[in-house]
Amino acid sequence: MDNTVSADRLGKMLGITDRQVRNLVKDGVFERTGRGQYDIDSCVFAYIRYLRETLKGDSESLTDQRTRLVRAQADKAELDLEVARGNNLPLDLCGNFMHSILNAVRSRLLAMASTLKTDIPGLDNETVIAIDNHIRDVLSEVSKTGIPANLSRRLAQYVGDIETAAPDDGEPVG
Repeated sequence: MDNTVSADRLGKMLGITDRQVRNLVKDGVFERTGRGQYDIDSCVFAYIRYLRETLKGDSESLTDQRTRLVRAQADKAELDLEVARGNNLPLDLCGNFMHSILNAVRSRLLAMASTLKTDIPGLDNETVIAIDNHIRDVLSEVSKTGIPANLSRRLAQYVGDIETAAPDDGEPVG
């Protein structure tokens, strides 16, 4: 009795496509017995072994995955509630707010030398220019310092927490 079949027939027997059969040959799971022919018994045993090994690597059960998803959705809902109550603000809103404050401070500092010249008419031009240069040097130095390391780590952690939260697709889990 001939115990060989084509890739198409083997795929139908295993519930996979003939393309998947060829991929499993390429991966070394199946061996051909001849041109486009496969031994049924050895391929079935090899496929079962392949599935067992594949499933061993996935230790997280579906229940664990669902539990993790529900927790992430609950965390997201809690954050949304905090934002709605005004207890927590979105990161981009806080960033825009701080940016506008810093721009206003920068503008006022840059205008300080000319304001002093107007408020104190006795100031000579060299003093006004020195004050203006000093203000510009300080602003330049401050702009190069960047975000402090501890704040940078906390921001990265916060952004990471947001990115790992499950997307809200409006569908209940279960």
